[in-house]
Amino acid sequence: HYIRNNQLIINSETSVTNNLIEKSPIIRFLWKNQEKWPVEYVSKNVKNIFGYTKDDFLSGKVVYGKIIYNEDLQRVTQEVTENSKLYEVSFEHKPYRIICKTGKIKWIKDITLIRRNENEEITHYEGIIIDITEQKNAEIEILKLSNIVETTPIAIVISDINRKIEYVNSALLSISKYPDNNQIIGQDLFMFTDEKGGKKLQEIVFPLLFANKPWKGELSLKRQDGSLYPAELLSYIIFDANNQPKYLIGHFFDITERKNNEIKLQNKNYELIIAKQKAEESNQLKTEFINNMSHEIRTPMNGILGFSNFLETPNLSNEKRKHYINIIKNSGNQLMRIIDDILEISQLGTKQVKSYEKEICLNDLLLELFSIFDIKAKENKTPLYLSKGLADKESIILTDKTKLNKIISNLLENALKFTNTGFIEFGYQLKVNELEIYVKDTGIGIKPESQKIIFERFSQEEKKLSRNVGGLGLGLSIAKENAELLGGKITLQSEKGEGATFYVTIPYKPVNFKTVNDNSNTDKTGMAQKQDKYTILIVEDEEVNYLYIDTLLEDFELNLITLHAKHGKEAVEMCKENSEIDFVLMDMKMPIMNGFEATKLIKEFRPNLPIVAQTAYSTRDEKEQAFSAGCDDFISKPISEETLNGMINKYLITNR
Repeated sequence: HYIRNNQLIINSETSVTNNLIEKSPIIRFLWKNQEKWPVEYVSKNVKNIFGYTKDDFLSGKVVYGKIIYNEDLQRVTQEVTENSKLYEVSFEHKPYRIICKTGKIKWIKDITLIRRNENEEITHYEGIIIDITEQKNAEIEILKLSNIVETTPIAIVISDINRKIEYVNSALLSISKYPDNNQIIGQDLFMFTDEKGGKKLQEIVFPLLFANKPWKGELSLKRQDGSLYPAELLSYIIFDANNQPKYLIGHFFDITERKNNEIKLQNKNYELIIAKQKAEESNQLKTEFINNMSHEIRTPMNGILGFSNFLETPNLSNEKRKHYINIIKNSGNQLMRIIDDILEISQLGTKQVKSYEKEICLNDLLLELFSIFDIKAKENKTPLYLSKGLADKESIILTDKTKLNKIISNLLENALKFTNTGFIEFGYQLKVNELEIYVKDTGIGIKPESQKIIFERFSQEEKKLSRNVGGLGLGLSIAKENAELLGGKITLQSEKGEGATFYVTIPYKPVNFKTVNDNSNTDKTGMAQKQDKYTILIVEDEEVNYLYIDTLLEDFELNLITLHAKHGKEAVEMCKENSEIDFVLMDMKMPIMNGFEATKLIKEFRPNLPIVAQTAYSTRDEKEQAFSAGCDDFISKPISEETLNGMINKYLITNR
């Protein structure tokens, strides 16, 4: 081609080069420097790639810019623009796609030559184009395969037939803990096995490989640090064109998690077997318990029913009548204890029982128990001893008196049942921040293998002996669960035939005593004096009840001022606003805010203000709930003048 009068002249019919191009897979285009690139010349073989004929392009029926794949068009145009500004003679496009007449998409490789006139103005673009679709598709497939190999979680290693490693993927590096493949490539394949694993591969895997049979199995593989991990291995051989072994391929999959799950499943199955055995044992225990309970209930019932009938005997002497009545009473008490134990173990089992702490003197509690059980001990001719570990003031602690009483009582009952000779001793000692309460006996003792189950429900070590001495087998279980509710635990030391010692350990929560030196309220002897006046807040939603209490207070010798709050919220506000309130009578059941919540709030900002609960309900739980809320004392309705007077003196005069 050549330029004449600023026009590019192409002799496509006689050009030797052009004839060669027409017969080659290369297509030649010539575009004017206009938008959409209108074609001025194209070689005849364009139809072989594009599907469009030479005439389709030259007539303008097909514009080259419109058949470039839409996503590539902007990039191709930008490449032309940028290179044109740089006064390039030619440049190479990155591969791009075109849409053929059939709708098929092909990849194009394009070298563009820029033609300019004497004024350096661009007149034409000449493109030399070749179809690289097959090459590009092959590259894409290779890239996809490479991505798959590199991203798969299965570790892949390729070695030659002599076991020299030629390739490993990222998964293998990750599993074997190697930072890169520099330490792996060229090494022996056996670097991933220990002696045992290498022997397994040598003896089993490779003979199968050379027999052209893949091998799949499990073995231990070795990491860089020498640690082993279980892996599943699939190995096979790749043959060349002459059917000669060329590569060994290994697919490793870390099955540590699977093995752990198998172990867990085995353990779970074992746990299920143990659970089944325990369930069967529990059912057996429950059956024995029901039979034992039937025996235990029938015994006092026989006494009650039998001696009740004897009371109808004509001409029965007063002495026998009293004797029969005592038997009936004792049988009734025995039956009540059985019922109490059954109800308590049921409540403990449903986790509905709560602990309510209040101030108690541990020494006093133990003395009360001593006075009760000493009578029973004397009947058995078994000496009972008490050992106190602290002075009376030091033994004043915060705990749940009812539950602690129940624990020690059950342990003493147990000791009395199984101690025929020797003695029984109980007491406590302080160890750091814990109280260790003990009950020691010289009875029959408990063999070591039975000590593990002795605290379980319905369990009795010697069932025949237990049948003779009575009991449901619930006492120690009740003691254990109550000890845990107190934040403690119960343990046992015993040898068969050498007695037993039960230890109950609970937190030591001493009450802080403070000496109040208030000269304004004490005389020269240090005795408390009366104030000029006292202010009492009566919290009561029933007007009649308030009037009744107010009337009672009018007869007191003290100068009392009474205030009235109709609900808990009002009581809280009054205690905040009136610092002269000296005493609060708090009803527990009220609208808007009950007495429990009101007491808690008042104690937060006036902890030393005496609050006495008053309620028509006097159950143990009601009392415990009141003390837990912060009440200092508890009185039941209807309130007597003597009871109220005692509370007033206790908290307004004596405390001061």
